Amino acid sequence: MLAMIEEKGIGEMRIASTPSGEIAAAEVTVWDAKMAHSWSAAAAPEHLSTGAASLLCYDSLPRSKSVISEQ
Repeated sequence: MLAMIEEKGIGEMRIASTPSGEIAAAEVTVWDAKMAHSWSAAAAPEHLSTGAASLLCYDSLPRSKSVISEQ
């Protein structure tokens, strides 16, 4: 599913990593010409206190705005 989303240019998966390279959280966002939707998100239990999931959510707002305005 992710490959199809990326191939069609209708979304992306973004990953927040720790300084050591471990994946702390990930989020899949899909969009069309008018809006973006956070379709799926997950966080590694051992990294819940890092704020990685919150960072992805916060950062998705300006990212989604820029992607939608390009279409």
